[in-house]
Amino acid sequence: MNEKQLLNWRRIYIAALRIAEFNPWDVISEETAFIYSTKDGKHVRLFKILGQYCDACGIAFYPGFPEYWSAHRLMMSNPKNEPFMYMQDSIYGFWDNEEDVSEKNKKLLKDLRIVCKENGSWLHFEMYEERRLPRELTDAEAEILADALENLYMMLKAVFEGKLPVDFKGGDAIMRKCDENGTWYNGTIPWEYFESDMMNYHVKLRNSKKLKEIKAMPTMNYSIELDERCLKEPVSDPDSGTLFFPFIITAVDAKTGFVYSVNALPYEEKIEEGLIDTLSEICHEYGKPKGIISNDLEVTKRIEDFCNKTDIELKFQRKKLPQIEAALEDMFDYFGFENIPSNNCISGKTFYISASLMKGCYRHIKISSEATLEQLHEAIIEAFGFDDDHAHAFFLDNRAWSKMGYYSKFIEDERLHTSDFTLGQVLEDKQQFVYVFDFGDEWKFQCKVLKITDEPCNEAEIVRSVGESPEQYPDCEDFE
Repeated sequence: MNEKQLLNWRRIYIAALRIAEFNPWDVISEETAFIYSTKDGKHVRLFKILGQYCDACGIAFYPGFPEYWSAHRLMMSNPKNEPFMYMQDSIYGFWDNEEDVSEKNKKLLKDLRIVCKENGSWLHFEMYEERRLPRELTDAEAEILADALENLYMMLKAVFEGKLPVDFKGGDAIMRKCDENGTWYNGTIPWEYFESDMMNYHVKLRNSKKLKEIKAMPTMNYSIELDERCLKEPVSDPDSGTLFFPFIITAVDAKTGFVYSVNALPYEEKIEEGLIDTLSEICHEYGKPKGIISNDLEVTKRIEDFCNKTDIELKFQRKKLPQIEAALEDMFDYFGFENIPSNNCISGKTFYISASLMKGCYRHIKISSEATLEQLHEAIIEAFGFDDDHAHAFFLDNRAWSKMGYYSKFIEDERLHTSDFTLGQVLEDKQQFVYVFDFGDEWKFQCKVLKITDEPCNEAEIVRSVGESPEQYPDCEDFE
């Protein structure tokens, strides 16, 4: 490693270690975004602080809005696949144990004279390309990361020294920019401003010429079952030889089982665009179908706008799609795969879920994968000694009051009713999510799936209780 390379890595580790001195994960969750514009104004970088409510602490770095939004959509869609599927297009830095660090990283730490001894003190960085296995950073990526971490440190310094008041609960994003005179300044801005701006990156197909052509087509008398699955084993890119995890998009006739399309989505494409491209090809080859049936809520969401604008009836149903299952079984048997990847449900399992109301006050609940979200709500309320007399909601994208990943008992969209979805359908191992009870007092619980086991579980059970529950109505007086 030459002198310039070592210098960049020294900058990276010095900035990261200074950031760690603030212990930002104690007060900052993944909901808070840190955004800065490069000095030349050509690039916008984003950061998330990782580690609140979990063991591993770290930093996620996205080189731009498209990369962040691509990963963010997958994160909110709750795909049933490996965690690094939604760590795409980003650089992750983790404080891990010695066995989690590669020999190359250990040598780098030695060259930089950085001593790591205790568990959780071994800092290392990896690049997560979209739907690929993580790899070491290139020199160019290391140089970008060095500049980015130094700016993140300055933002955190302003926050923790009290120079920049931030409403973390209100969803503020921390921003850093350079003015025309070359002076840097820090500020805050509502995250919704950026979130709405990022949506513009993913609307190009929705208003395209292709949509108008499909809308003008006559409707043919057939319906299709539509499904997308992610292979659990990586395959090799024929050009580069690197490994990636393809998505299999399948469309079959709802009556006859005739296979209209099977597409393995290349790593360069986005899932939503791949789904819409598949539907477009079917429409052009077979005519516009009268209906599309899906039992995957996220597939339904991704094509809803497309169907509305092309006058195709879209139906969501919870039960398995028989023609899809038969087609996939034949296809995977033909290619010699032992198991069909499922997008439907984790069944016959037991979930261990942590529900934390505040620091030092949490419960670990053992509950069946067949239990509904409403039954999980009942178990949490009982575990904390609250009366079940108010509305509740789950935010499975781990952002309270977000519009996606929102399941409740009191919303108009019956597809997202908490009594209609089991834990096995909507949760995965290690997933973090927010549960809110009583929309007035807003008791907010940070939850996490600790593990999933094969043991039987008939009734919900508290397996660990730490801290005394607060009073549900502390200001009410008792009357005899």
